[in-house]
Amino acid sequence: MEVNQLFNRPLPILIPWSELHFQHETRLYWRPAAALTIGDPTISTIILFRGVYEHIQSHLTPPEAKDTPPQPEQIHEEEEIK
Repeated sequence: MEVNQLFNRPLPILIPWSELHFQHETRLYWRPAAALTIGDPTISTIILFRGVYEHIQSHLTPPEAKDTPPQPEQIHEEEEIK
């Protein structure tokens, strides 16, 4: 028994906005584009044309400052808490 492939559609892949992270600017078919990573640790990479990226940019979470040293105000607040 065979299923007619004419009426089958691929299922969408649902990725939460919080799992998409901007990686770097690039080109796709000679047009400006943005490379986004999926997940942390990275599961995959997706490349979107710049216009598409600009439309979804407001939905993306800003990158976390993991390796930045704490600001002086943050150091004083942590000392007062202890």
